[in-house]
Amino acid sequence: MDRRTMYIVSGVLAGLIVLAVLALMLIRAPSGAKLAPTPEASAAAVDAAASPDTTPVSPAATSRPALPNAASSLPVASGAAPGDVSAAVYLDNRSGPVELVSSFVNALNRKEYIRAYSYFETPDALGTFAAFAQGYAGTQKVQLATGSVTSSAGAGQINYAVPVTFKVDTAGGKQTFVGCYRLHMSQPSAQSTPPFRSLGIQGVSVQQVAEGVDTAALMNKACA
Repeated sequence: MDRRTMYIVSGVLAGLIVLAVLALMLIRAPSGAKLAPTPEASAAAVDAAASPDTTPVSPAATSRPALPNAASSLPVASGAAPGDVSAAVYLDNRSGPVELVSSFVNALNRKEYIRAYSYFETPDALGTFAAFAQGYAGTQKVQLATGSVTSSAGAGQINYAVPVTFKVDTAGGKQTFVGCYRLHMSQPSAQSTPPFRSLGIQGVSVQQVAEGVDTAALMNKACA
């Protein structure tokens, strides 16, 4: 055998030996072994981590916690006539004259006297809050009826006159009062300095009347 042939045979044998060793390594590798990522795969992973997912998500697909039903816990009576002003509901509405007087009576029924006190435009004119609250100490329940509301506006001011009838259950028995609540507010668009002043009770004129009297007729003249 000449030298050239010997070189060829040696090269083939060396190649076979390398293949045999690689085959043996693959056979002995554990089933859970992971191959090292290629440079291309590593670069792709880095790009994915660095770039945020900009795929738009539908708002409906986003999970949100359930919110309590505020309407069921804080029912509000509204409209041109008084709604339910009993202690079973919470009414705090200053958007109109009847709504405001209804809110005042609701505060009395719920014994939330500081809220009732706050509906007056200048509560300090009533005296101290303690004296105001003490005045309702014997009040158990108040029912409200209103007459025809009149209004006037001028020089950036709004004024309302609300005829009222209060039927009151007290610790000493039943009482009926008829009178007029006068409300005031500066035009919202004319207010430019905080705090904003909402509609408030400016004056009250009521008197006790006999039980069974025609209160509707009395209310017609209450704000005259």
